Amino acid sequence: MRRHNDTTHKKENAMTRIKAFAVAAFLAAPAFAAPPGTMPFGAYDPAGDFSADPELTIEHLFLPWEDVTLDSLYQADLYALERKRALLIT
Repeated sequence: MRRHNDTTHKKENAMTRIKAFAVAAFLAAPAFAAPPGTMPFGAYDPAGDFSADPELTIEHLFLPWEDVTLDSLYQADLYALERKRALLIT
């Protein structure tokens, strides 16, 4: 009887670990789409993963204080306008 309980306990522990891993993998997965809803959503997206997402309404742009060119700001503004997004500049 003890052996049966040990085996059952090991299976339950294994299932608990598998479920925990599945939840962690889901939560850690990168998002490639804006979440549903009416709240404005934006992203800092230097790689352009969200470039075709029509649900994004804010384009986050990081500009360092040193070596900023106005041309890069103009290009970012055009990029955001083409996608009907507002710019958030930090």
